[in-house]
Amino acid sequence: MNCFLFWAYPLRLSQLTVIGAGTSGSSEIDWNRVWLDSDERKAIEGRIDGSDGKPPLVSEQLHGRVPEGGKRAASRRQQLRYCIVRMYRRFWRLPAYNFTRLMTMLFLACLLGLALLQIASFSNDDNTQEAAGLIPGAAFLSILPGILSTNNAVSPAISTRAAMYRELAAGEYGVWAFYVAQGAAEVPYAVLTTVAFLVPYNALVGLPWSAFPFYLLAAVLFYTFAIFIGQAIAAVSPTEEIALTLAPLVNTILNVLSGFLIKRADIPSYWYVLCCSHGCLGSLLGACFDYRCVLVQSVLPGQLSDTALSFVSPCHALSVCLNPRIYRPLRHCRPLLPLQLARASPVPHCRIWLYWANPYAYFNAAVLRNLLSDMTFTCPPEERLIIPRPAEFSTCTAIPDGASYVDVTRPSGAPACAACPINSGSQVLERFTVMDVDKWIGIVALVGFIVLARVATALALKFTRHMTR
Repeated sequence: MNCFLFWAYPLRLSQLTVIGAGTSGSSEIDWNRVWLDSDERKAIEGRIDGSDGKPPLVSEQLHGRVPEGGKRAASRRQQLRYCIVRMYRRFWRLPAYNFTRLMTMLFLACLLGLALLQIASFSNDDNTQEAAGLIPGAAFLSILPGILSTNNAVSPAISTRAAMYRELAAGEYGVWAFYVAQGAAEVPYAVLTTVAFLVPYNALVGLPWSAFPFYLLAAVLFYTFAIFIGQAIAAVSPTEEIALTLAPLVNTILNVLSGFLIKRADIPSYWYVLCCSHGCLGSLLGACFDYRCVLVQSVLPGQLSDTALSFVSPCHALSVCLNPRIYRPLRHCRPLLPLQLARASPVPHCRIWLYWANPYAYFNAAVLRNLLSDMTFTCPPEERLIIPRPAEFSTCTAIPDGASYVDVTRPSGAPACAACPINSGSQVLERFTVMDVDKWIGIVALVGFIVLARVATALALKFTRHMTR
């Protein structure tokens, strides 16, 4: 028993002892029978069933809203309203938590914005070559608040879980009502923190305001997803310590393989899952199709010809590499794990599963295509690229596609050509190998990831119980 209870309710505890319900003391009176025979009990029962002549406790308009024979006395609407109101009040009464993350976003916006102060010119024109290299980095840095949001969402989600278990057992509401209220309570704060970060950050960096509405929409969706994935991690984790360990791990993997820190072409080959000559149908997950696939680093060089490989289906190739003794013609296959699929001939088409199923990649693609698609870049004299003029050309403008070349002379007197390395935003997108999808496809993908995160949270709350002794 909590010491506070002994201090706050001494009279009630002494009453329990007198009637024989305490840890010590006894009573010869049957207090249960005394209550059953009392006038107070009869008055209460009459008040409940309306036989006392007073107005009923529940009006006739509400009759029918309470389900008969259900698990809970309250209707679904009443359960949802109760949970949402209580969850909103709980978050409103956590000023330290909300104020801390709001101030963190403002501080982070100022810190990152001052580091990239005015790299762009608030317009789509006349941006420098330095801006061409820094604008993608500025867009990528706006992912950091999402990472913080994932970690911040863990503690509130776990702190309410024990109370949820008790109230579910008492039949106060269904798990779906708690799940909806938990997500709805975070949405206003997700929007508020996004605005608190993105407005000063955009102003300090100097990104064009014409692209800001879409940038804000993508950021709101991404930060909301980050909060919901934090709730999903909290729902499947038995303790807060494990959840706070898993959240940075998930963020790091998704961040590194989003195509920015490591270019898409440089992502290690063991992340390639789908790779077939007639489309992405073969899979390491065990799907068998009549398409030819090649397992690289599982076959010794020069041991198998293309003719032999043409008779190998993905299932056969996988089984041979897992057990080389089954098929004698392919006995040179080595069981290397993880199995790596080739990008080289005869398999020209591959998919990186954790790149194409990565919300970070879609956020980067949507934001960068929104910022850079209509952006142009100029070259001050100090930023021009100087190259020797080819001997077969008399002037630099004669070089094919040489409209951007200018004839200059080196200090030594040798003829040279000055060129502007980057002239348009499309060149920047190609250099950073940004995912080739429309920006609105990125928005739809972020909405899809939000739905997946909520479904994962719902399933975890429904079918898992992390009880503590």
